[in-house]
Amino acid sequence: MTDLAPSISEPLKDLLGSQAAVPDKDLAWYAVEGLIPEAVVRPANRSEVARTLGWAFSQTVTVSPRGGGTLLSLGNTPTKIDLVVELAKLDQILDFQPADLTVTVEAGIHLKNLQETLAQGGMYLPLEAPLAQEATVGGILSTSASGPRRFAYGLPRDWLIGISAISADGTETKAGGKVVKNVTGYDLNRLYTGSLGTLGVIVEASFKLAPLPTHFQALIAAFDSISAAVEASELLLNQPYSPKGVQTLNPTASRRLNLGVPEVHGAFVVAFFEASSAPLVERRVRECSRLLGDSKGADTYTLTGLQYSSILNQITDLGWTEGSTPSLAMKINVPPSRVESLVEKICSEDASAGGGENGRPGVIADIGFGAIRLFWWPEQDSKAPDDTFEYLTLATIREVRDLASAAGGSAVVERCSQTIKQQIDVWGEPPQSIEIMRRIKYKFDPSGILNPGRFVGRL
Repeated sequence: MTDLAPSISEPLKDLLGSQAAVPDKDLAWYAVEGLIPEAVVRPANRSEVARTLGWAFSQTVTVSPRGGGTLLSLGNTPTKIDLVVELAKLDQILDFQPADLTVTVEAGIHLKNLQETLAQGGMYLPLEAPLAQEATVGGILSTSASGPRRFAYGLPRDWLIGISAISADGTETKAGGKVVKNVTGYDLNRLYTGSLGTLGVIVEASFKLAPLPTHFQALIAAFDSISAAVEASELLLNQPYSPKGVQTLNPTASRRLNLGVPEVHGAFVVAFFEASSAPLVERRVRECSRLLGDSKGADTYTLTGLQYSSILNQITDLGWTEGSTPSLAMKINVPPSRVESLVEKICSEDASAGGGENGRPGVIADIGFGAIRLFWWPEQDSKAPDDTFEYLTLATIREVRDLASAAGGSAVVERCSQTIKQQIDVWGEPPQSIEIMRRIKYKFDPSGILNPGRFVGRL
């Protein structure tokens, strides 16, 4: 602990009560990229969040909002962390209107708990995020997390209709509303979504809902080449009915996932997800299976029930769970029309960084959405010196970014070592709009106390 700790923890105990403060012995658990906060508090309600931020603003104390802590590796290393504000106690469903297809929740509610409650009313919130049992709604919005079915469901902002956030000085800001057709005010919903807690602390959100599908199935098909897998993915995406999602995996990724189908272990795999009424799902999956068998000669396997949930969760969680944590993970976003050629190029060439099978990354491509995730896992028996591995990792990041740029897109480093983060901006080169982003940051957070340094351009 530093000499600063008493000046932070004691006033906060006076402000919120000693029960809101996390004991000093537990502070290391809240570290971000090795930076241990001087204090951690768990406000009991939005009023306490506002008071905490108001005090922090007056004292120029830096603040890091925290939800479930599932995506803490995302973003640059903070320039400083004095105080972590954990929103675990803000976990209530405030309003649920099944007839109106809307729900309003506090930001600290876990996604899995929310979905279970909505299901009792026959509803579903089309949000997906790694580790849904731990991920919170506020964290999902702050990181703009999504999953394998983003092709059909889109991003979190597409379902958000209202938001409440506490600004850096403790003022509560509201935008949107609790009804789907509400269009009043500035569109702060999209501004806060994906801002990584640098503009305000989200405390409440309202969403439009979808009826809960009654039946779910996944179709798994194995191929001996990436080109055949990509062609099969595009074939499925071009059918008259729109699938919920199609994911293409290379052998390194499919082997890591252990998909539960021995016949596809270590193959190029296409995973097709469908959800609707039982007759529709069964017919669509059956037609797709026949289509792939007739035109591509592929063997296909249908997964339902727990098998469906398992593969969906495994693809969503890859790279974030302890068992699959890579030494380097990157996400490429490009126009969907450029994914095919880019995926084939990545899968056909050796990667520069060590790790993975034969030095090649694990690949999961969402061809319909234009997203490609790459993973490099460290080899257990690797004897490469640290400086060599560091050099190769930096070279790989540059290579992937060059490939993404040439395809009209960009690449974000989702996970890497602290040593690498000190040498790069994980978001890549700042966009042309960076000056506008800086002005917005200053308007919302003039003292720069909210998650300083973590966002694009180290905002």
